[in-house]
Amino acid sequence: MSTPGAPPRAPAPRTEVRGSTPWGAAVRRQSRTKVARQLKYFSPETDYAALANELHSEGKEGPARPPEPPAPEEEAGDDDYADWESSYR
Repeated sequence: MSTPGAPPRAPAPRTEVRGSTPWGAAVRRQSRTKVARQLKYFSPETDYAALANELHSEGKEGPARPPEPPAPEEEAGDDDYADWESSYR
């Protein structure tokens, strides 16, 4: 209600946030479903011969080598913590 003699109030400006309407959510969901179906059912031609060549070739580097073993741990007598600890006893 307005006060008698006061000018009428303008309605508050309508602020729309992207995706705030139920229709927007439905359209986004429909679009995601369409993309998912395309990915699920689309099967491009696969060149199995090229794939086999790639998997069986050793490449320019030769066969893959196993990783280097880790460096050996320090010797039991070479314990810096034990030296530090004994200096505080």
